[in-house]
Order: sequence, then C-alpha cells, then structure tokens
Amino acid sequence: MAAAPPVAKKVPCHIIEHGNVRVDNNYWLRDDSRSNLDVLAHLCTENNYTTAIMFGQLGTL
Repeated sequence: MAAAPPVAKKVPCHIIEHGNVRVDNNYWLRDDSRSNLDVLAHLCTENNYTTAIMFGQLGTL
C-alpha cells in the first residue's frame, strides 16, 4: 500500500476584496521570495512523495 500524500496545514487568512470576505486556508503557501522554510519543506515533501509514487512509471529520465 502506498503512503498517503502530504497534506498542507490549514492556516486561515481572511482576504477582503471589493467588500467581500473570503477565507483562504492555503494562502500561507504563497511565497514569492522563495524563502519561507515551512513552504519549502512542504514542497520538498510533496516532491519526494511524487518521486516515490511515480518511481518506475516514467521509464528512464
């Protein structure tokens, strides 16, 4: 049985635009500077999961 895929933590961010409020639980993943260690760690975990789950499926790269 394959390992479960990584799940991003939920950090509610209330965004107000045009008088409307919405909650974006994944806004913390936005990191235009590519320097947030939590974001980088999560992306690394996702990449490792993808590599593991796709191993042997793509042939040689």
